[in-house]
Amino acid sequence: MRSKLVLSVVGALVAVVVIAAAVVWFFPVFKAQNFELNGATQVTEEEIREASGIAEGSNLMRLDAHAAAEGVATLPWVKSATVGRSLPSTVQVDITEREAVAFLREGDGTHLIDSAGKEFVVAEPPEGAVEIDSDDKSSLVDAVEILAALSQDQRAQVESLSIDEKYSATLHLTEGRTVVWGANDDNADKARAFSAVLQMDGTQWNITNPELVTKRD
Repeated sequence: MRSKLVLSVVGALVAVVVIAAAVVWFFPVFKAQNFELNGATQVTEEEIREASGIAEGSNLMRLDAHAAAEGVATLPWVKSATVGRSLPSTVQVDITEREAVAFLREGDGTHLIDSAGKEFVVAEPPEGAVEIDSDDKSSLVDAVEILAALSQDQRAQVESLSIDEKYSATLHLTEGRTVVWGANDDNADKARAFSAVLQMDGTQWNITNPELVTKRD
């Protein structure tokens, strides 16, 4: 008798749980009303809402977080995104944005380049981005890897970086100074040589061999 009672109680509880789950799944008990954004400085909430495909008032329990994150990641400034929900009414979006470390001037405007050497958007370059002068876009990776070897203070003195057809890079500094960097190799040693050159007089330097720095004025 007791076992039958226990089974009845358990069955009733299971039924209640199933019904409750069905209610929140099929009916918008928990609605998407608010967006909580983290890491977004270059993209707006409106852009993120539209790209996510999440309509205001939609059922939060039926949110396809993976699809929404993929949609947000299509925005040019977004490197990666994750989407989740916080009951009863909030969609959480965490974003990692691209860093514009360099730019190219093209006929249709200024192309920003991220730390992977990828052109990702046409926009005004942010402060600190270095202009790249190269006819071969395959050299963009070399350019950003060279820039990555420089400290923030060193990079602040670089107005532009040019790469010739032999993949030899030259840094064009403020006050008209130039430093021939050479190929994209030995960058840590060249960065140390570059730091030393910045403390010296002279307008034309060559650190292709960081152990044998030369000057030509």
